[in-house]
Order: sequence, then C-alpha cells, then structure tokens
Amino acid sequence: MRAFIVRPFGTKSDIDFERVERELILPALQAVGLDGGTTAQNRAQGNIRAEMFQLLVTADLVIADLSIHNANVYYEVGIRHALRDRRTFLLSSRAEPWPFDLKTDRCLLYDAKQPAAALAELVAGLRATLGQDRTDSPVFAELPGLVVQDPVKFESAPGEFREEAERAASEGDFGHLALLGHEAHWFSWARQGLAIVGELQFGHKRVQEAIVTWEALRAFDQDDLPANQRLATLFQKSGMLLRSDHAAQRALGHPRCTDREHAETCALIGSNAKLRWRHEWEGLPEHERRAAALRSHALSEAIGSCRRGFDHDLNHSYSGLNALALITLQSELALAEPAAWARDFPSPSRAAAALEDLRDERQRLAGAVAMALHAAQRAHESRREHDPWLEASRADLAHLTSENPDQVAEAYAAVRKLLGPLEASIVREQLLIFERLAVRPGLTAAALRGLGPETVPEPPPRVLLFTGHRLDAGVRLEASGKPSPRFPASAVPKARRMIAEAVQRELASAPGEAWLGVAGAASGGDILFHEICAELCIPRDVLLAAPRELYVRKSVADAGPEWVARFDAVCAHQPVRLLGESLELPRWLSGRQGYSVWERNNLWTLFHAQRGGTERVTLISLWNGKDGDGPGGTADMVRRAVERGARHVALDAAALLAP
Repeated sequence: MRAFIVRPFGTKSDIDFERVERELILPALQAVGLDGGTTAQNRAQGNIRAEMFQLLVTADLVIADLSIHNANVYYEVGIRHALRDRRTFLLSSRAEPWPFDLKTDRCLLYDAKQPAAALAELVAGLRATLGQDRTDSPVFAELPGLVVQDPVKFESAPGEFREEAERAASEGDFGHLALLGHEAHWFSWARQGLAIVGELQFGHKRVQEAIVTWEALRAFDQDDLPANQRLATLFQKSGMLLRSDHAAQRALGHPRCTDREHAETCALIGSNAKLRWRHEWEGLPEHERRAAALRSHALSEAIGSCRRGFDHDLNHSYSGLNALALITLQSELALAEPAAWARDFPSPSRAAAALEDLRDERQRLAGAVAMALHAAQRAHESRREHDPWLEASRADLAHLTSENPDQVAEAYAAVRKLLGPLEASIVREQLLIFERLAVRPGLTAAALRGLGPETVPEPPPRVLLFTGHRLDAGVRLEASGKPSPRFPASAVPKARRMIAEAVQRELASAPGEAWLGVAGAASGGDILFHEICAELCIPRDVLLAAPRELYVRKSVADAGPEWVARFDAVCAHQPVRLLGESLELPRWLSGRQGYSVWERNNLWTLFHAQRGGTERVTLISLWNGKDGDGPGGTADMVRRAVERGARHVALDAAALLAP
C-alpha cells in the first residue's frame, strides 16, 4: 500500500516541514508498512500536476499537514475529499487557525519544535485509519449518493509488465507469475498489476496462489468488487465457505455490481449452502440420508439463493439450472419421504398442496432454464464460439427433465470429450448427489456411465530446493584483504557426499512420495545437487537467471571447462526455465532501488518451488552461515525460504575447509 503526503515545502511560519516529514511522517509510514512521499520524490520527467491528481485519487492513504494557510494543501485536500471517501489523515501544529469548513474534522496535533514526540500517536492513528472502513470525507458524508472513484481506472501498469505476466502464464511458469504479484506491490499501479496477475492465476486454476494475490489487492479496499467476486469463488474451492459467503455479500453490496454479477454471486452463495447441506447428510447411513437431506434448512437456503440469482437475470442459466436441480431433489425426496416432508406443515392436506406447488414450480423453472440455454446456444453460434460448459449445462438439463436414459448417456458422453479431468469432476459431483440420495436412479446411472470413469489427479510432488556456495575461483578475499576460501576444488567429493546424504534422508522421510529437485546451475553446489538427483532418478527443474551464454559467463566459466561441460550435461533433457533474456532487471522494474537481478532470481526460484504449497518444500543449503554474498546470495535464499515456512536442512560449508 502507498501513501501520498500533502504539505508545504521548506520552512514557513517557523516550521521546518522537511524535518516534520523526516522525523514524524516517514517513520510513521514505515512503522505501518506503507511506502510513499510527496511528488518531489519522483525524479522522472512529466507534468507534476498530473502526477499530483493521480496520486490523490489512487493513494491508499493521504496525509495532509494543515499547519498553515497553504492554498496548495487546501486545494489538494479538497480534491481528495471529492474523489475518495476514506483514509485521508489530517495533522497540524496549529500554527495558524483552521478554516471554518475543516473545524469539525479530527486532526492530530504535533509540536513543530519536537515533531518526533508525536510519532507513537501518529502510528496509532494511521493503524486505526487503515484498519477501518469509516468514511472520513465530509463530501461523501454529506452526499451519500455520491459514487467513489475507482482508483484502478486511473492506474496504468506498464505494458511490459502485462506482457511478462501473460508470457509466464502461457509457459506455465506460475512461480514467475507469483513473483510478479510480489513485485507489483512496490509501485503506484499495484492494484492493476495485482489484478492482472490474479486474473491469470484464476484462469489457470492456481487457487492458493490466486487467493494470495486477490487478498493482497483487497487489502487496499475491503469492498473492492473484482477482488471479492474472485475470492468468493476461490474460498469456496478451498472449502472456506464462511469466508466465501462474506466476500460474496460484499460483492452484492457494491454499487457497481451488475445484474449478471448479482446472479453469479447469488448462485455462488447458493452453492455454498448446497455444500453445507451435503455435509449434514453425506456421512449418515443410507437409510437415514434422504429424510435428513429433506429436513435440512440448508436445502431451502440453497434453493432460495439460486432462485434469487436467476430472477435477477433470466439469461443466467447457471443459477436457474442449480435451482432446478435442487428443487428436483426436494420434490423427489418429498415423494419418497412423506413423513419427513409433512413434519413442518399443520396438516397432511397442507403438505400435499405445498408439494403440488413445488412440482408446478419445478415445471415452470425447467421451461425457463431451457429457454435460457437455447438463447445462449444461439448467441454462441452467431459468434462462432464453442463453450464446453454450455454443453455440460444442456446435459444436466437432460438429466433433470428427460425420461430417456440413452439420451442422457449420449449427452454426457459428448461432454466427456470436451472437458478436462478437473472440469469433469465438477460435473460428476452434481450427479453423485443424486446417486447418494437415490433420486432419478436410472437416469443418474446413465449419466455417470456416459461421463466415464473418474480420473484422480496426482498430488503435487514434494520439492527439494537447493542453494549453496559456488566453487571458489582464484583466491577469495575478505574485506580486510585476507584470503577467505569457502568451497575449494579439493572439497568437491566431500560436498557431494554431504548433499547426497541430505537428499537421501529426505527421500526416506516420505517413502512412496513423488519428488522434484529445483535449483540453479552454478558451478559447485548447484551442479552437484542436479547430478545427485539424476543418479537417484528425481525429476528436476533447472532455473537460470539468463540464457546459457550469459549465465555460464557469470556463474560457471570461472570454475574451468570441466564445470561448463557438467553444466551442459545438467541442462540436457531437463526442463530449463529462464527468468529473463539478460542479467539486467526489466525496464519496468529498473527504478526499484536496492533490488538486483540475483535477488529477483532467488525470489523466482522460491516461488517456483512453493507452487505446490510451502509445506511440501525442503530447502537444502550448503552454507557457511555468513552473509558474504549479499542480496541474491545463499544467505538471502535461506532467510527468505525460512520466513515463508519452508523446512530447512543446513549443511555446514565450514566442513569443506577441514583437512
């Protein structure tokens, strides 16, 4: 998150505003984890007023110093209050009386002679402001119908960032995509950058990674519409139904939520209720399931939510189809379990009338859903598009309305050819509800037969991530000028034994599990690790910061021709991924101070290793425990991996210097 500071410059009315920023405002921002400053901190060419307008609408927090009557400060505060409804923080030394229009607004007071004395109070005030959604703009407070400007419309992620993200997704390099999401936080266009990454992760079904990205975007604004819409779905896929409901309700309450989005969100809330409903009866004995399923209030909640979605948009066939499936289950269960159905009615006649109404409702809904699907089919044909989910919906409608098992089996057999294993499993789950409750059994059996046997996806492999010192080239010197060897050539056999023993211990700790080795390919520890994995038949991913010639020149060649040959052998017949085409940061990232391509390479390698879950990663380090490499070195990788919860197996490289 980023802040924008609005204040006078220089010393005015005996107040050194540079000192106030240096001793009070910037330390407070650092304490609450925010970057930012004034427009003066941007050294790039451009119109300073245009930048000021953009920052006033896109900054997550504006801190305005109203100590003196400064026209520019008042002007900018007025613009902020007119464009954003919250997170404008006012402070003052009260050097001059306030204008009438701001006298009722809260303001933190500081002593211009000792600005740092107010640091703790400012930190507490900023944390409170960031942690609540209260409107602090007097404009929006007095004009509640005013629509807040969407900051994302005024941000522009560099085209090269978008291209890099799309390229990473298309190549299946989801570690690179996660890296881009991490780096986007550093820029004023963070929201748009995170949205780009989050959409690509969502589209490629990278559920856990997408949750991280969309939650990071929602941290800017808890009511962010796209973030809540995506998180509602992602939380559901992760089994976090309450969090899914909360995100969905926030999306429904957003003023820019369209009818189509409203229908989609209601259907998702209904789907959550359906999952809760299933949890209530699926573990029961068969003879108890149907009555328990019929009596559950969650079934009525699911039907009601899906039906509300379809009523909101009659072209949204998904919500209508879900409502139809649930009403079919309810009506069939009511016929099979008359005592359970009649329990909530005052008389048998009222129960019979309610069931008749339910069956009529089912008939009307089936016709409406059929029309919606027909309209969708015609629209796709006119655009020459093909949607496999539309075919799946038509098969589901056949299962709910047809009495011909062969027709139903053929519909699902056609769907099977269009869907991947994951999508087919979603279709199967709906049918299994009918099978477990013995509703429409003949037609359900035909549908499952047409869909074919289930394909169980393989769990992600456990990952052995390696980092370690390069082979010493020449004489390594300490800052004092004394020789400082770390990995002499004579220690290669010992290093190989140490790494091999560590790898074999990890394999033995999880017998029968699939493993993947991940590392760079520098001379020394990296290449030894890959050679050991190859001997043990462990698949490997080789990650290079740059193409072969550049990488070899920087990280391999100084160890001698033998190591270049070993590098080429390691890279042969293995997946080799490149971070970039050079050893320079991409242009969109080059302005990031204190960040190197090697630090970026470490982050990329770590994100790549963690794509199956941090809990499945073991980092093996061949390290002397010192920080000699600086950012991007072995110590940096160890620190980052441990911070993210990876298991760490440390091999003491000091042993390589022992006789």
